Amino acid sequence: MTNESGKTRWNDYYSTAVFDPAGYADWLTPHLARIPLSSPIIEFGCGFGYLSELLFTRGYNILATDFAPAALRALCERAPGIATRVIDMQLPLPFPDESFEVAVADLCLHYFDSRTTELILAETRRILRPQGLLCARVNSSRDFHFGAGVGLEVEPGLFEVNGRCKRFFDESMIGKFFHDWSIISLKNYHTLQYEKPKNLFEIICVKKTDSASGVLGLSSTSRKS
Repeated sequence: MTNESGKTRWNDYYSTAVFDPAGYADWLTPHLARIPLSSPIIEFGCGFGYLSELLFTRGYNILATDFAPAALRALCERAPGIATRVIDMQLPLPFPDESFEVAVADLCLHYFDSRTTELILAETRRILRPQGLLCARVNSSRDFHFGAGVGLEVEPGLFEVNGRCKRFFDESMIGKFFHDWSIISLKNYHTLQYEKPKNLFEIICVKKTDSASGVLGLSSTSRKS
């Protein structure tokens, strides 16, 4: 799927879909104690923008971004004054080095091939300050209700169905893609924010500031929402 066709598909979706904040698990709240209100925060692929709206209403310095202008328009209608910007995560991010203290990526990092995923994470590291925080959730390889193992496997963990690719991560894959980060929390659990239980990984990690390789502080727990 090309960038333009992908943008059209997501824009069409957000132009017609109904926003339901009650369906979201408030997974980010336990980590807010780490984040001073003054810290510049960016959310990638914010969609309807529930998390960005949550941060904005609590006084955080948040920039909400998405591929689809329709998603950001819906967010601005609910939260007038919130900062938004249309960006394509597959391209170099239009921000100077060390522009943000925190990056949030909720269920938006699993649509890309390995090279693109690595570039996105490298760009995220570039725009974060030293010891900057990345809070992310990604599909799990056990996410069987939402396509894990279905379709053509174009590379390990990445499946194509009807021209659309989705990646399903396991712990070894997380270790591979996040080797330039110090993972301080890794959780695998089910969320009930959709019509069926969704299995995912929650990854909280810090930008490394030295040349050391490998993932530090890796731990995994399981729970059910």
